Amino acid sequence: MAKVMGAALVVMMGTGATAWAQQQPGTAPGEPGAGKEIVVDAGAKVPGISAPDRERVLFLLRGYEYFPTRADLDAVAPAEAMAPLLRELAGSADSGAALRLRSVDALGYYKDEATRALLREWALKAPTSTDKGMLRFEMSRQHHAITSLAKAGGEQEVAFLSGLLKQQDVQLQLTAISALGKHGGAKGRAVLEALSKEAPGPVIQRELRKHLG
Repeated sequence: MAKVMGAALVVMMGTGATAWAQQQPGTAPGEPGAGKEIVVDAGAKVPGISAPDRERVLFLLRGYEYFPTRADLDAVAPAEAMAPLLRELAGSADSGAALRLRSVDALGYYKDEATRALLREWALKAPTSTDKGMLRFEMSRQHHAITSLAKAGGEQEVAFLSGLLKQQDVQLQLTAISALGKHGGAKGRAVLEALSKEAPGPVIQRELRKHLG
């Protein structure tokens, strides 16, 4: 089913992306996109990405029932152009919360240091906004960044992800455990096995069992 929907998206991108994008509603007041947090200029042109290609990427990321694969994105632009565009979209409040989070998820496909450095920054960045909508977004971005960093870096990011296990926020610990278990390889498993011997609380134990058996 996903493959069929993916193929449909690729076909539609050729003619309908512009009109579809123009029909999307703007960010309502109070939503994360309405805040003032702008890390990069959303209107900046990323080298190697034409305006039509940018619209194709937006079309893919805005799909509700299908998330683009790496192959989908490679069909639009190579990694050296796509990764900067995704970093731009993920970092700009002008993109809106949903698009930003999906851009963070897509960054998990790219292993370059610039991408991983940004994901590390967001994985460590504690939510600070006084706006409820932005606060929810910042909390979600932190968790999405942890998962994408693990996907992108694998065992190379185990040391960093292990540090997140010391966070007081149990939810962050759970996300770090999941990331290490799914993407940390043998090194990640070793970290989780060591953690299991420290007699953690029942919530942590339950998550560990999912990955250690």
